[in-house]
Amino acid sequence: MSGQADIYQELGLTVLGPLIARFLIWLARKVREEPHLQLCFLSREGFLLLRCYEHFRGLPAVQQEFGALPGGIYLLSSRTALMAAAQKSEDSQVESLLKNHAFEGELSELFRVRFGCSSDTLKMVAAREGCGKVSLPRDLVRVVGIAMRYREALDHDAKLCREAYLRYLEGMNFFSKLPVGIVDIGFSATQQQYLFLMTEQPMIGYYFLTTLNVRNKQSAQNRVTACFAENVDPYCAPAIFRHNLLLEGMLAAPHGQLLGFETAATGSVEPVFNADRVPAEHWENILQIGGGALRYLDLLSAANPGCLSSVQFNDDLLQESLVDLVKAQTPIDISHLRLTVEDDFCGNGMIDVIAQSRLVSSAWDNRQRSDCTGASLAKRMA
Repeated sequence: MSGQADIYQELGLTVLGPLIARFLIWLARKVREEPHLQLCFLSREGFLLLRCYEHFRGLPAVQQEFGALPGGIYLLSSRTALMAAAQKSEDSQVESLLKNHAFEGELSELFRVRFGCSSDTLKMVAAREGCGKVSLPRDLVRVVGIAMRYREALDHDAKLCREAYLRYLEGMNFFSKLPVGIVDIGFSATQQQYLFLMTEQPMIGYYFLTTLNVRNKQSAQNRVTACFAENVDPYCAPAIFRHNLLLEGMLAAPHGQLLGFETAATGSVEPVFNADRVPAEHWENILQIGGGALRYLDLLSAANPGCLSSVQFNDDLLQESLVDLVKAQTPIDISHLRLTVEDDFCGNGMIDVIAQSRLVSSAWDNRQRSDCTGASLAKRMA
């Protein structure tokens, strides 16, 4: 293959496509166990994932084997928007919004991305507390103390965020009598948790992978299941977790991160997105990757009519394709590959996916060598 477009199509065909196919076949089997399910694909990875799902469920081979699968909707969401809408200014909940996610940046920016504060509240905090840098979890106790001084303002802003978000959900028919199926990559089901807290709708989350963090978030009305692995210890997580940024980069959306919703002068509820977004020239590349993944679904279904459930995927090899890509151990030339992910939630801004993935890969390899050296030394000393 030649040309930049061909490189991205090949990436979708040989790396993303097989991962998506494995997940969608698993999802189709799961969905059949839950009749009348309303599937919600969370932004932003859900934008292209929904496109793949709709293509998949329309294939004759899929309809022959699984019948009529339910349609899906693209649900605008983010940790920032949902945490802001679902929060209450109680010490324990404020601490939970802060302690489980690292952050490096200015205090006012932290208040914006974690509490969804209005511009008036942010100005008040900046005037009284200054614009100094904070680091989480190091400054957790100090930041919680500061937040408690603005309890009334936080409650006021949260109420507005919640009312606008609920109006959006009503417009998406989220509160129908159908149980909600949340579809996302993973990994801690944080967005599902806050959706459930805010709406009390029965939910089932369908993820690529989940970590140990989901164990205390589940109940009979708020369940979670995963395709590749469940309740994984992040310290020894498989490749799909270690290189989740690569997966997110290939499953990007044309808009920035959702900050929340606001009521327009006409009375309608409009989404507010972060200004940072995938550059237009990168978005064309993303579409090429998605096209390659769709092509893989076509080829797989044509080769396995009526028996997709019996296709034996090697999950380790599927995930190792991400590792090979990062280490340039693949025929695909990624020297000019441009993928970015925005992470203001943790204060990281726009992340170069390939560069960050290489750092993660190097750190993982170093740790593996260190663990092997330690185990060998312990064995010799035994």
